[in-house]
Amino acid sequence: MNKRTGKSKFLTSLIFLGDLFLINFVICFLSFIGLVPSNNDITPIFRQIILVLNVSYIPVLNLIKLQHEQRFFEMERMIRLAFYAVVFHFTFFYTLINFLYIPNLPIGFLFTYYAILYVLISCWWVAGRVILKEIRIKGFNYRNIVIIGAGKNGVELANTIQETGTNGRPCEYGCLVY
Repeated sequence: MNKRTGKSKFLTSLIFLGDLFLINFVICFLSFIGLVPSNNDITPIFRQIILVLNVSYIPVLNLIKLQHEQRFFEMERMIRLAFYAVVFHFTFFYTLINFLYIPNLPIGFLFTYYAILYVLISCWWVAGRVILKEIRIKGFNYRNIVIIGAGKNGVELANTIQETGTNGRPCEYGCLVY
């Protein structure tokens, strides 16, 4: 299998850091508004729960990282992938909680946490892809292209690209350069 290098790895790392931020943001937000259970079983081990939430995302990243490196996407596919990521995260998190004998969190709290996390991760992934597309259209974060054929059409296309500097924008001849 051909491994991609370069800008795709940066994109995956950026998405991973954003996801971890959202995982921690949601738990802190729910704690701030008072939805985190505050009984004597949960309060002393709140840091361990946050650690397990972060660690349980690592297998999820390994399952979905190749999907983020793809150049084209459909919005519905990204939202479906976000749903799978949240379900896998819940599975790994709940497995670790039970394996480490950490007291169980109430199901209502977990449902609220993962519902908010699903919405935020879906918005983050879709917004990130839209922003990346806009950046590429403006000529930043461009991709190198290869023109196969040294005939008249190939030379004309290469000259047009050099003159207009269209990286990711439609050429005046109706072709799309990516």
